[in-house]
Amino acid sequence: EGGSMLMNGICFGAALNSCSKSCQWDWTLEFLSLAGECRAELDARAYGTAISSFARSFRWQNAVMLLASLMQVGPLPDMISFTSVMTACDQASQWEHALGILGELCCQALEWDSFTYGTAIS
Repeated sequence: EGGSMLMNGICFGAALNSCSKSCQWDWTLEFLSLAGECRAELDARAYGTAISSFARSFRWQNAVMLLASLMQVGPLPDMISFTSVMTACDQASQWEHALGILGELCCQALEWDSFTYGTAIS
């Protein structure tokens, strides 16, 4: 059964990637829900892809909520997830939320890059 859960996680990750590339945030929500029902093991990268889908679709609220959920129950988000949420907040002129995400990011043991710094100050 562990192998099938891994395969489901990979399949859902691929589906989420397609949703992100085509800005299909509604399908992103659908696949996340379905992955939960199937008990598929999604990794931080798959969730980061879902966050990117929300960011690209100007759904900053969904991006913030998914990041908050990951912070509570895991898997721990990666730098791309944090940066995508800050970008989504920036695009929606939600600088207060972006600062809150930046504060959360400061508490994590993640290595910042120039893109993250640029996103944080924009």
